[in-house]
Amino acid sequence: MRLAVVLNLAFLLAACDKAPEPEPAPVVTAEVVPQAQAEFVAAVDLTDDQAGIDKFCSEFVRTPGFESWVVTVRESQVSTLNRSVGITFDAGTGVKLEQVVQADNPLHGAVERLLIGDKVTISGEFTHGNGECGYSLDTFGIRLSKVG
Repeated sequence: MRLAVVLNLAFLLAACDKAPEPEPAPVVTAEVVPQAQAEFVAAVDLTDDQAGIDKFCSEFVRTPGFESWVVTVRESQVSTLNRSVGITFDAGTGVKLEQVVQADNPLHGAVERLLIGDKVTISGEFTHGNGECGYSLDTFGIRLSKVG
């Protein structure tokens, strides 16, 4: 009888010492971005010297907007003063797009519901500033026309 109890206890302990099940492999989702977005990000990457900056800026000033870009919400802040939403999107390596969306903007509700880390598709136009393209080559002002 004592041997049976010891054997049962040994089997029970052996079951407890069993190696844990391996965690499932992470799900990898392929993120496909529009060709224009990929080209824009690649052009920004080539601005390490003045020639690259000049080339990018000459093309950028003729780029009125963007359509269906796949971005990730980087920052979002709602003003307690007037409910405007300051939002920044990551559009690719080192490229940020930002806008302050006023409360009376038709897209305000959609933008206000976005959370940091959300992936979203956006369209809009760039707000080119006074020909100072080379001043900041990582953050671009935008005016959204579509979110979602």
